[in-house]
Amino acid sequence: MASTHVSMSSWAKRLQSVSGDDFKILLKAIASPVYVDETVVKTELALLNTNILKLLRSSEYEQVWKGCHAVAVVCSYNPLVLVTYSGQMLVALNSKLDQLVGYFPNITVTLKLRTLLETLVSTMSCIIDLMRSKATLSRESLVPALKVIIPVLIKLTPWEPKLTLKVLKNILSKHTNTFKPFATKYTVVLGELIERDYTAMDKATRKLVCDNFAYLHLIKVQPKEVNANESHNKPFPDATWRQGILSVISEFKSIVELFPEFLDFEQDSNLKQRIQSLPTPAGKEKDLPFLKSLSLDMNEPFTLYQIQERMSLLADLLIAFMSNPTPFPIRVPMGAIHAVSEVVMSITTKYLPIKRELRRDGDLSCIIDAIIPQVQFQSIRLWTTMVRSFGKCCLSITPEILASLEYFIPVKPKTNQIDFDQCNEIRFEFQSAFQLINLLLEHMGHQFSEVDPINKFIDVALHLSEDTFLLNLQPQLTNTKNDVKGSAGNSVKKNKRDSGKSGAVTDLYTNPEQFKSAKTLHWMDDINRFLTFVVSNWQLASNEQIRVTRYVVSKALSCQTRLGYIPKSFKELLRCVVIHPNMENASVLPIVVSLLKDSSDDVFDMLCHPRLPLGIVHAVRGKTPVLEEDVRVAHPAPVDEHKVADLRVESDAPVPSVPMELNVRPRSSEDNVDKTNVFQKRTVAEVAKVDEEMPQKRVKINDSVEEFEFDKNVPVHVVTESSEEVVEADAAEGEQDDDDDDDDDEFIIPEIELSDADDEE
Repeated sequence: MASTHVSMSSWAKRLQSVSGDDFKILLKAIASPVYVDETVVKTELALLNTNILKLLRSSEYEQVWKGCHAVAVVCSYNPLVLVTYSGQMLVALNSKLDQLVGYFPNITVTLKLRTLLETLVSTMSCIIDLMRSKATLSRESLVPALKVIIPVLIKLTPWEPKLTLKVLKNILSKHTNTFKPFATKYTVVLGELIERDYTAMDKATRKLVCDNFAYLHLIKVQPKEVNANESHNKPFPDATWRQGILSVISEFKSIVELFPEFLDFEQDSNLKQRIQSLPTPAGKEKDLPFLKSLSLDMNEPFTLYQIQERMSLLADLLIAFMSNPTPFPIRVPMGAIHAVSEVVMSITTKYLPIKRELRRDGDLSCIIDAIIPQVQFQSIRLWTTMVRSFGKCCLSITPEILASLEYFIPVKPKTNQIDFDQCNEIRFEFQSAFQLINLLLEHMGHQFSEVDPINKFIDVALHLSEDTFLLNLQPQLTNTKNDVKGSAGNSVKKNKRDSGKSGAVTDLYTNPEQFKSAKTLHWMDDINRFLTFVVSNWQLASNEQIRVTRYVVSKALSCQTRLGYIPKSFKELLRCVVIHPNMENASVLPIVVSLLKDSSDDVFDMLCHPRLPLGIVHAVRGKTPVLEEDVRVAHPAPVDEHKVADLRVESDAPVPSVPMELNVRPRSSEDNVDKTNVFQKRTVAEVAKVDEEMPQKRVKINDSVEEFEFDKNVPVHVVTESSEEVVEADAAEGEQDDDDDDDDDEFIIPEIELSDADDEE
């Protein structure tokens, strides 16, 4: 029988020469499950391994690149290759990487070399992850290989930190004991990165540096000084981790103590006491030796930006300690972190003015005003991480956090009015502030009593949600038009000379709407979430409610025009505004329904068309209320409302079937008339009593009765009292005349007024 697939040896022979799309076909073929067969391990798979190793040892970048991809594919989809040859492939990958790292820093990093480095590192990380969960494979192949791989990656880190830090972080968290001999060297490398290149790194690389520094504290370090009284106690598993957190927290105090040099702390003596109570380093030696002393000079104001950079670095390190998962429970000093954040947030020129002798320097004053919001922003970051990581453990400090956030809102000098111009300069920081508020309000609800900060944040949110024009051209536009009118008599030569300059700014005046900064949907989602929570939990003032309503309607209409749909956050805010209206304002339900007419919202559909759910059946049991007025009627016995009024049945008439859920008593032979009928024949005594109370009047009976459809399967019994005769009719035989004046579900007693007018009719 012919083979149904190409042999592995044939694919292995093509590895050297294949390229382009043919290489993609080869990778797809060797990933097929048909080659997972123990009978071909010693023959065809061995040939494949030999050819792959030959590619990895090649001096050509393209051949090594092909070998890396072949290793990743065959080890991921063929477990036989993984358990048999992955150790050899991992060693070959590390040898090639070590060879390339040896050329640094004398080598010029070209695009091909950078691509090859990325492929080598990612392939090694893939193979390490595949080998880790296998006990025998990890013990015999992976751990010995890691002892050679870790030094190579650490050596490459100063030049390519973005490539190696992610792999080293993974190894450090999963193979802590294997990494222990290299911890000291790696700490030095990370310290050099932080000291030299931290400010030049992107956000993702900064996070990786801080995460690796935090994970170094997973390695247990023996204390230098051991108390003899506590030597017998077993140390906590998080002792080193907690020591790292405290060392970072203690560095905040040295930075905060710099602000009294240019801010007047005499205005707030309580804040000075709180600064003195912050944690300080336990020993004389610094736990973070890579943090050098700051060099500040008031004569060179731009050196003050070092304060902002150092505060950002400390916040990044502390966030890494709080947010990264650990293999053991950790003890986080939440009180100390909150105290530091609260002190940093309290540093504001709103209550602490710049010292009088420094106000003369305009550049210095402007730089101080610029760095203080950035320093306060680090408190927002710390609080946000703490709330996200520890959740409801922060409930006790939630009101204090919300109250402290009011310091972040800039105000105009000597007033309590919000400085919206300065709010525009820190709009990105305000987005993080709104995210923190949303996290806190989830746990607070309407129990939060301090509504004044919330009202201020509403004003800021509505202002920042508007599109920002990059240039304020309205005054310039008026002056330009006047200048054009006044210069109509200028010479043609001057017009030609200025035509280039005027043409360059023509679009600024003709199409100013094209030069504006629009808010992103992510920003609008945070604002909408905040406003939705506020409107649903608090009763806003009339003008605030109107502003929120105007904002959501206009922005939703704008999104529908530009995007073709209304985002989800706007729909939720529109629904909230309709469900929680202000009593002094008119409802915006018609406007909202017209906006969401294509969204088929169930809430608005119910508000526009209120109705009972169709799936509910109302079964009412009990006595039927009957009014006793001029005509006396006997009260009926309890009946089912769905039961048709029973009438007298002849002995040969069939009894209609009744559903099982109805409470019906079978009719006996002696009881021909059901006493549950609405109309019953009165006794002679009742008739005499009625005649005594009411004057006898002649009633004219009209033979023409309104016709209606009647169920012919139900027997009908009519009782007439005027002649005191019983007329029986069987509806099943079709003898029912048009003398019935109600439907077959229920008989309603009409109100009959006997008067002389009836005779005249």
